[in-house]
Order: sequence, then C-alpha cells, then structure tokens
Amino acid sequence: MKVKSVVLVIVLSILMVALSSCADKNLRQGKILLKQNPPNYKDAIVQFQKSLKANPQNAEPYFYMGKSYAALDNFVEMDKAFAKALELNPAYEKEINGIREQKWASVFNKGLVDTKKKDYKAALEKFETCMIIDPGKYESYSNAGFVAVKLNDDKKAYEYNKKAYEMKKGDYDILKNFAAVCFRQGKYDEALKLYDEAEKLEPNNTNIPIRVGQIYNKMGDSKKEAEAYEQALKIDPQNPNLWFNLGVLYLEQLKDLPNAERSFAQAMKYNPDDTDAAFNRILVLVKLKEYQKAVPIIKQLEQKDPNNCDIYDVMASVYVELGDKKMVNEAISKGKKCRGEK
Repeated sequence: MKVKSVVLVIVLSILMVALSSCADKNLRQGKILLKQNPPNYKDAIVQFQKSLKANPQNAEPYFYMGKSYAALDNFVEMDKAFAKALELNPAYEKEINGIREQKWASVFNKGLVDTKKKDYKAALEKFETCMIIDPGKYESYSNAGFVAVKLNDDKKAYEYNKKAYEMKKGDYDILKNFAAVCFRQGKYDEALKLYDEAEKLEPNNTNIPIRVGQIYNKMGDSKKEAEAYEQALKIDPQNPNLWFNLGVLYLEQLKDLPNAERSFAQAMKYNPDDTDAAFNRILVLVKLKEYQKAVPIIKQLEQKDPNNCDIYDVMASVYVELGDKKMVNEAISKGKKCRGEK
C-alpha cells in the first residue's frame, strides 16, 4: 500500500507540472503575439485566458491581458484585468498606473476638443470613458459634470459634480460649480451649505452672498434675502445695482420704507444717472410723508429725464401736500405737455 501511495503522489506531481508547463506555454505564446508587427492583441488575449484557466492565481496573464485590452481601447475589460493583476501582485502597480495615465490623457484631451467644438454629447462619452480608465481622477467628473449641464442632463450634472466635489475638497471652483448645479435644480438646502463652505474659502467674494440672497428669494424668505444682500454690500459697498435691488426688496416685500429710502439713496450716490433709483426714492419719500425732502430730487429727475411724464404726477401730488398751488398747476401743465394733451 505504501508503494502505491508514493506512485500516486508522483503521478499527481507529473500532472501538475504538465499543467503548469501548458499554462506557461500559453503565456509565452501570448507574449510572442504581442511582439509581432503589428501586435496580434485579440489572439494574445485568447492565450492569456487559456493560461489563466490552468493557473488563475497568476497575476502575469492578467497584466498582459490588461495591456492588450488597453491597446484595443476596451477599457472596461482593461480595468477588470488590471484590478485582478494588482490583487494578485501589487508589484505591477507602477506599470499599470503608467498605462492608465497615458490612455486617460489621450481620451481626456479628445474630450476637451469636443467640448471646445460644443459637441457636448461626444465630450460626455469621452469623460465617462476616462472614469473607467482611471477612476481616481477628479477632472473626469468635473468636466463630465460641466458638459452634462450643457446637455440639460440634470441627473448626471448633479452626480458628476458631486463626485468631483467629494474627490477634491477645498477646491473653490469645483465647489462653486456643484453649488450652482444644486441651485439650478432647486436643491436649496444643499446649495446653502455649499455656499457657506465657499464663503469660508473666499470671504471677500461678493458673488457668494448674492447667490445666497437669490436662494432665499426662491425660498420666499425675504428677510434672509435682505440680510444676504446687506452682507454683500459690506464687501462691495459701492455697488449701485445691488443697492437698487435691495431697495426694491425693502419696498415691495418687506414694506420697510426707511431702509428702502436708504438703499435707493445709496444707489443714486454711486450711480447718479440711475433715474429709476431716483424715481423710486421719491415714491418712498412720499409714502414717508417727507415731501420737502422729495422736492430737490424731483427737480433733479426732471432735468435728467424730462420725457418721464409720471414725474409730473408725483410732482403735483407733492406740491399738493406742501400747499403750493402755483407749483401744483405748473406740474399739471408740464404733465399735459409731456403727454401731448391740451
């Protein structure tokens, strides 16, 4: 019995050697096919697959199979083969990373060209391919998110911009893009958190509190909208358009006449030619019953915008309150003349 056991072990050993030799033969044949001019990638892959059937724990066939798939631009299979090669033997990491980098750069640059040509559909396909080639590069996701916005693909725009944001924390441009996507898609709570983070990165950026104000406008919170614009004006106090918009907000939404008058006054200060700000300020002063204060502004507005017939109606009402009948009649006369009436 002992003799038979020894014989059995020897037979099994011979079979294992034979199988290993066969596998090595397939591996060698595959490498030879890769050295042909031109390389025969498809047949080489077949040889590597045969090698793996005999020895599935050998990383080398997976590595060369990944290289072959890369040459054929079959990046899904390339990624699978490389992942398995690294699992079995991390020593291939440097070479694999080099191949990924080269392929990624080639496809990514083509995507940039498509983007420049505004062929956003083709660009998106290339950037999505880049995600397969090298999942660790945030640029694939940020650019895919950009073109997805152009294609009005809300799902991918959100998904890819979020992924880029998660991969590249602290990058203001990526954060800004993701916040803009959230705003555009009505994800206001998420957008507010992102803009709060953005403000910490760029505390002197006026656009951040302005966008926060716009979000609160969409949410119907006029008080917080006004607070956001006031914050923006601390950064850029000489912004006449922002003062004007704040004045309209105080006047129409918050019914805060003193702050409305202050805002329109500031708008006029930094843009003396803004006749809309001047007219709105006059209306506010009338509501506040500050008629005497409104008179010089009315005169200035008449000189700058004599064809604005509405100014004469306001002028007449102001002089009525001041008890100046002569000026009332003069204002009415000017109003008729402005409108071509007799």
